[in-house]
Amino acid sequence: MMLILQNMFLITVPLSTVLTTIAMLLPYWWSSETLQVGLWRARSISSSWLLVEPQIDTSEGRILFILQILSFTSVILADISGIIWLITLPHRNSSSLFKFLVSLLIFTILTYLCLSIMIYLVWQTTKDYVKLIKISYSFYLVLIIILFHSLTFIRILIGFISHFLYWLLFDSFGRYEKQAKRKLKSKSNQKDGEYYAIVIGTGFSGLGTAIKLNELGVDNYILIERNAHVGGTWYANKYPGCACDVPSNLYSFSFQPNPNWSHFFGRQPEIAKYLEHCTDKYDIRRHIHFNTTVTQLKWIEKQQLWQVTTRSDDQEYQLFARIVIAGSGPLSNASYPRDIDGIDKFKGEMCHTAEWNKAINFENKRVVVIGTGASAIQAVPEIHKMGVKQLLVFQRTPPWVIPRIDRRVSNFEKQLFTYFPFIQKFIRKCIYWSRETLVLAFAYRWPIRFINQQLVQHNLNQQIKDLELRKKVTPTWELGCKRTLISSDWYPTLGKPNVKLITNRIQEIKEYSIVTYDGDEYPVDIIIWSTGFEVHKFSIPVYGIKGCSLADQWSETMQAYRGMAIPNFPNFFILLGPNSRLGHSSVIIMLEAQLKYLIEILLHMDENNIKSVSIKQNIHDKYNQWIQSKLKQTVWYLGGCHSWYQDANGNVTTIWPDFTWMYHLLLKNFDYKNFILQK
Repeated sequence: MMLILQNMFLITVPLSTVLTTIAMLLPYWWSSETLQVGLWRARSISSSWLLVEPQIDTSEGRILFILQILSFTSVILADISGIIWLITLPHRNSSSLFKFLVSLLIFTILTYLCLSIMIYLVWQTTKDYVKLIKISYSFYLVLIIILFHSLTFIRILIGFISHFLYWLLFDSFGRYEKQAKRKLKSKSNQKDGEYYAIVIGTGFSGLGTAIKLNELGVDNYILIERNAHVGGTWYANKYPGCACDVPSNLYSFSFQPNPNWSHFFGRQPEIAKYLEHCTDKYDIRRHIHFNTTVTQLKWIEKQQLWQVTTRSDDQEYQLFARIVIAGSGPLSNASYPRDIDGIDKFKGEMCHTAEWNKAINFENKRVVVIGTGASAIQAVPEIHKMGVKQLLVFQRTPPWVIPRIDRRVSNFEKQLFTYFPFIQKFIRKCIYWSRETLVLAFAYRWPIRFINQQLVQHNLNQQIKDLELRKKVTPTWELGCKRTLISSDWYPTLGKPNVKLITNRIQEIKEYSIVTYDGDEYPVDIIIWSTGFEVHKFSIPVYGIKGCSLADQWSETMQAYRGMAIPNFPNFFILLGPNSRLGHSSVIIMLEAQLKYLIEILLHMDENNIKSVSIKQNIHDKYNQWIQSKLKQTVWYLGGCHSWYQDANGNVTTIWPDFTWMYHLLLKNFDYKNFILQK
């Protein structure tokens, strides 16, 4: 049996190549455009095929889908047998190794001979040079698909092994349960009018902090929320089509899975509902001050407390707390261009996607959307469906866009996740580890980046047939340099007859029109700003030791130790702060690492009667030098673009430049020796 497994590699590698090639070539052989399911269908099968509905409207489509499933299965077998062969390699003698390599070479030659015959038969059937070129290109893409399949599977396998080793080393034999039961002893030692902690914001960061404070047995804390509901950015952003670009199973707390997601990618109303559910389940609502805005934070050295100034109902209040945790997040304040004249002169209707006005009627109106970022590619297709007369999209730089492999989750699956939660956890881990593969391309710049680039470029070419439009929407920079966007209806919408993509920069906005720098003037009734958020400044005035201003300290660039702690600002922690966000996966993963780190800090302070902790300046500087040196080797520096990941000086201040599991290990324990501790 072991002998069969060891040599199965010789059969499965050629088999996977042949089956995948047939699946790619049959659409051209049948000469049916509807059968060209596309490269991303094959890619989706490799990463999440159980979660994707096949396109099987025709008998030929069903055959094609079956071939794709068989190719996927053979690739998995090739991966498994290849791993077994590598494991048994030390036990093989040189003679058997030589025979194996010769056999593999012969099988490879025979495989490619079969493929060549197949291409020749297709050529004899069609006699079309264009199709022959397409076939040759498909043959090249076959190799890319197989490699992508293999890398994804191997990465997931390695990930599960790593999870097991982590559990064995750190959490096994009841150690995790013991740590989870730890409580603060001096949690109620505050004077009247003082809080143990004040948390700013009630999005994922704020609610996650509250849940962890509850677990520590803390009750003397409050959350301050400027809106009337919890949810943060998922309450504020209500533009049509608003959805998450991370799969639902990964964009949720690991300790609070939701078996009732309606789609593979969560929509805004559903995510907001999920956060409302967490608020009530963990009894957080009674701690929240709604419709309240924090206007200033000031450290009082003598009392070792934070003075928090708030405003509510046109009245100002002052609160005091030992700990302040900023969970307002980077996507909380809408950003408008500062280089366009006449914005205040416009007499039509106007709003920002982050401040959506539901009262606007789009029917038979001339609409302009300014921006082509994450919000725009979701909103534009939906706005177009509202019966607009004309839709103009102003683009400064084009994004790379990949299809959103999405579908409804069936009731059967929901019940399965409810009664067998380990299945949902398994899927979450598969998604997580498959996305971690992107770090090899973005941060380590492995050749896998060329595979990803080819897949994305192929998708663009397939969807945009107009060469002039294709030129406009094709980025000149490397995939990943800017945020990679996910949409299956962005490109088709741009091809509609009443939609026009404009790449000339806006010079001026008049009462009922927009003028570009080349002199063109476009009449307009409605302007939708989709120009992002103010991510490079902290919106609240903060004053630390000796009146040190955070705005002044961050005047050149934003920096924090491990994305959370800042010198001169004791007991002040920012969640998802500088260089702790991601360009490839869910920020909830980073947030949970920071919450764990925060708990360790609070427990250490409690056990050692410490009143304040502040990161040492030299440690802070050394850490950020290390971060920036790593970033200079990544796509975010070398990719040839300028994005919101970077500040005005070109420093990448948002992205964590490595695997998320490395960040978790980094923040596992409180490194108290790197902090100034005061009792």
